[in-house]
Amino acid sequence: PGLPGVAWGWQGTCFVDSVHMAHCCDQPKRCFGPEKIDRSWEECCGVEFQQLLIKSAAKELRNAEDLNTLGEIYLLLETFLNFLNYDNVDAWELIAHTAGKRALAEYNAFTSFAEDMASHFDSESFRQQKFHVMKEINHAAHLIENFFQVAWYDHSRQIGKSPVETDINEVRPRFENALKVYQVVQNAADTLLYDAVARYGMIPGTPRLSTAPEVVLVLTVVGPWASVGIVTFWSILRTRSTPLRVFIFGDQAGIRDWRAMMRTVKSATPHVMHRLRFDYIDIFQHPRMIAYFSRLPSECAASNMSKA
Repeated sequence: PGLPGVAWGWQGTCFVDSVHMAHCCDQPKRCFGPEKIDRSWEECCGVEFQQLLIKSAAKELRNAEDLNTLGEIYLLLETFLNFLNYDNVDAWELIAHTAGKRALAEYNAFTSFAEDMASHFDSESFRQQKFHVMKEINHAAHLIENFFQVAWYDHSRQIGKSPVETDINEVRPRFENALKVYQVVQNAADTLLYDAVARYGMIPGTPRLSTAPEVVLVLTVVGPWASVGIVTFWSILRTRSTPLRVFIFGDQAGIRDWRAMMRTVKSATPHVMHRLRFDYIDIFQHPRMIAYFSRLPSECAASNMSKA
């Protein structure tokens, strides 16, 4: 069989491209049956085909360097997850690596010529390009974080426990390679925001925290799990241009854990806490939330985590 990617051919499969795959595998009646594809869904979209697709994408990713090829691999994996098998952990790991590799390729191309670009392009064009690269880097970071969550939940399901009961350290071996990519991606983000590249194309009129309108965030922390969400929240604190009002929805254990985490952050880096305020709401003691929970089906309210 051929490699199932846009540039590598779909020979030996039932499809001509990833769009055709999504069209048929998502809604089998569209393609399989009399006077249509003379093969079954299982033959065309089943486990054997899925394994071939993942294996081929992994092989191609190892040597992929140019943005076009990385984009094709990303599109293939995104289509696979959205229309064929959203629970495939290997696909999540591959798309996280692909997004990271693509973002770093964009970053390397941009930073190699940042000074020349700033000199020869108008400031608005330069800023737009910089924002594009930053968007790719943030997207890659979030996808890698999503992969960790998928791996964690998958592991908890395999051992017959809820995610809250599962030690996240048990997932670290599976996440180790993605973590290395994540660290490089975050270093690239720091360079764009704070180091030499940040001096080029500075944005006049960026709102100051003292005058910008307040933005509201809502976070849920159930149980002593504040450390799981602090990485994303820390990224927000470091890059924000507005004051924040943060609502923490959780139980008493979660609220205590978040307060302790914020005390640590404030003692280490007090400047990031400027114009930041918190509202803490125990959703398991609030009368309206109790009334809402009482209307949930019993299978949806087995634990505080499932309610949240």
